[in-house]
Amino acid sequence: MKGFDVTRFRELPIIGILRNISFAEVMELLPLCAEAGLYAVEITLNSADAPRIIEEAQRRYGSILCIGAGTVCNLPDLHVAKEAGACFIVTPIMEPDVITACVSENLAVFPGAMTPTEVAIAWKLGATQVKLFPAGRLGSDYVRDISAPLAHIPLLATGGIHRGQMEDYWSAGANGFGFGSPLFPPSLIVNKEWGLTAVHIHEYVTTLQHVMSGSKKKGEIG
Repeated sequence: MKGFDVTRFRELPIIGILRNISFAEVMELLPLCAEAGLYAVEITLNSADAPRIIEEAQRRYGSILCIGAGTVCNLPDLHVAKEAGACFIVTPIMEPDVITACVSENLAVFPGAMTPTEVAIAWKLGATQVKLFPAGRLGSDYVRDISAPLAHIPLLATGGIHRGQMEDYWSAGANGFGFGSPLFPPSLIVNKEWGLTAVHIHEYVTTLQHVMSGSKKKGEIG
């Protein structure tokens, strides 16, 4: 299993989140992600057959994508993710045991946090980047307020954000994004509109590239 390349992720800091998408559909989506320039793709553990999907995704596309496990809520979940070959871990909550276990094994981890205290603790424990969740409901002003005293902590804004909001969140202090259904529209996937899906993913990538090129940011992943 290869490690998580922080430098490469920083060049295009998007984690594509695949939740409740079938094995066959995931295998169609992964090459589209790679072609668009994405690096990190997360398979959530609460998806049917998630360990098998992660394992096969690593086998087929591990040389061009970094396949991680999401919705990792406890140490048993972490064990499942590691056994499947996940190269990074994403949690919906700030679970110290999971963070410290990942750090001890040099496994990249993006722990979920909402409050300033949770964000600060997750970073202190060794998070690769802190997943601010649910960022869409909290709003870009919330990101700005948190970033003011915690500018040294890189935030992955996740949950309910769409392409048109990226610039607002980025300028507010977000250092990356986690996108689920906004990046992978269920209507396109169900109808197997792979060409349109590819265009849609590419639009997200080019939007973030444009936003990043016009902005000088605060912190970097450390």
